[in-house]
Amino acid sequence: MLGFLRYLRNGAFYTAVRRAPTALELQMPVETWDVSNLPVGMAVRHPGLDGLWMVRRCMDLVQIARIRDAFARLHSSGRFPWYSYEPGREMMPLHASPGLDDATTRRVLTGIEVFGEPGSLGADPLAGWPRLSDLLAHESDGASELLALQRLPQEAIPDFASQPCLFLQAQALERGAEVTPHRDALPYGGDMIATLVVE
Repeated sequence: MLGFLRYLRNGAFYTAVRRAPTALELQMPVETWDVSNLPVGMAVRHPGLDGLWMVRRCMDLVQIARIRDAFARLHSSGRFPWYSYEPGREMMPLHASPGLDDATTRRVLTGIEVFGEPGSLGADPLAGWPRLSDLLAHESDGASELLALQRLPQEAIPDFASQPCLFLQAQALERGAEVTPHRDALPYGGDMIATLVVE
């Protein structure tokens, strides 16, 4: 019952704050991409949208569970709490391994608002964010899967090959919540984004 009430709350929120579509968006047809017959474990480029790639079943269920559990342990340990960015949508950052140097971190990652209010752990990537390198050094459960996940786009998709990973980001979405369209304020945001859906 609690899950259903969250679904109703989240649905009401996103319906109330959703901006009206532009005239151009109303004229653009929704296009589906049937990925059910794509090869498993191989990067495939969308035939009509440049820059959109799909890797079906790039990780198995055990790897996915270990990644999900690693973020749950970061939260429950108090090392880094989930940040409620929007109703039903929680975020948690993790430095890549190897991480960016301090100057680049300060320039590129400081000020990203999706991980916390000013003055919070999430607003301070240098001191606040957990580091994948620390999880690997302590041989934490899920660390090797997170490293494999970080490397996957660079190894599977040619467009990513020369791009360093800026950071990893976990999102926990409740039923009814949405990942709303947005553009990161400059100078924040990466050139390319890779997403793994775990459930």
